[in-house]
Amino acid sequence: MGIEEVQRLSKTVKYLSVEIEDLKAQKLRLRDSFLTDLAQLNQLNSVLKANTRALKRSVKNQ
Repeated sequence: MGIEEVQRLSKTVKYLSVEIEDLKAQKLRLRDSFLTDLAQLNQLNSVLKANTRALKRSVKNQ
């Protein structure tokens, strides 16, 4: 293995290390976004369930 190849591989390793860190940061952002969306869906689902129960009671009492 020549010195040029070692230098090229070293640059490749550095580039890939930066790429890995970028992907880790992106993963964390996407995870946070997913958890925020999931919390909102859970809240909306709770409201929907409550409205469904109220509607069923209303229909039952007619």
